[in-house]
Amino acid sequence: MFNNYARYGAVAMILHWAMALMIIAIIGIGLYMVEPSNFDPKNVDDLSRQFDLYQLHKSLGLTVLGLSVVRLFWRLINVIPELPAHMSTFEKLAAHATHILFYGIMIGLPLTGWMMVSVSPLEIPTLYFNFIFLEVPHLPAMSFPVIGEFKTAKEAEAALKMAHQWLAYGTIALVILHIGAAMYHHLIKGDDVLTRMLPFTGRSSTR
Repeated sequence: MFNNYARYGAVAMILHWAMALMIIAIIGIGLYMVEPSNFDPKNVDDLSRQFDLYQLHKSLGLTVLGLSVVRLFWRLINVIPELPAHMSTFEKLAAHATHILFYGIMIGLPLTGWMMVSVSPLEIPTLYFNFIFLEVPHLPAMSFPVIGEFKTAKEAEAALKMAHQWLAYGTIALVILHIGAAMYHHLIKGDDVLTRMLPFTGRSSTR
């Protein structure tokens, strides 16, 4: 269940892979649902489908936000597996920086989305996984520092939308970098950076 200095434990693995799948789904749904050509504004079925996709996108985002807090707590109370000894100081610093960026994005991306929905003049409700009885309350975002400096809710929404979009692009870049680094370590370096996050791979080394 717990991590050790050689590999991650079951809880960390489950959180990692579950959140990885959700983040990929969030990005895919997000890119699809904002493309106007995918929906006919005069077609009721299309509009209903778009609404459902928005609800799914927001629900997954809020789930990632909650799991990020759990994952951060779990990381703080666990040991962190050691990086391979052959890695340079720069590579180790880059690995730690990437993890920090991931936590920042996993919290910042859904949070900006939640704030954007909260300040929107449209006041569209967020139904957690489309359950009517599980409506997520809006945040009092206009009273938050920085956000409250905008003159209107529409201006705040536009700023939050831009922040949300750029964080999404940053997420895509970081995911590609993360996968590339894992493949590099596994296929080129032949170390345990990837396998220590995989179940059923036995005890890892830190060579």
